[in-house]
Amino acid sequence: MDIRQISVFLENKPGSLFALTTLLSGNSINLLALNLAETEDYGIARIIVDKTDEAEALIKREGYLCKTDPVVCVSVPNVAGGLNKILEAISVSDADIGYMYSIIAADSGKAYIVLKAKTPGEIRAALKKRGITPAGTKDLGIDLDS
Repeated sequence: MDIRQISVFLENKPGSLFALTTLLSGNSINLLALNLAETEDYGIARIIVDKTDEAEALIKREGYLCKTDPVVCVSVPNVAGGLNKILEAISVSDADIGYMYSIIAADSGKAYIVLKAKTPGEIRAALKKRGITPAGTKDLGIDLDS
């Protein structure tokens, strides 16, 4: 199952991120990953949560502008060159990484990178060709039955 990330546009002012996390926590939605990028006027909070559909509906209902995209998550071995092996597998394909960030899965303590690309299927295929298995929802603690 695809891991989906929600990108939420926030005003670049004090308390904006806190308001979003309060909304999520107040509705028992667990925040598993967060990447925050900002410009002078706005920020983009890229989040992975345990209840994506519920979170997206809630965020939209509260008036935030957001969109949901599939991302590829890959466990990064904790050795010199661990990330390089993953990037090498992708670089020999035609897949193009738009951006990436790292996270730690709380249950396993494993480090992951989150990759966003126009064609996530190409990244998955390139990784699998080199024997690298992308993470699934259960690896990150996402319960799709809830």
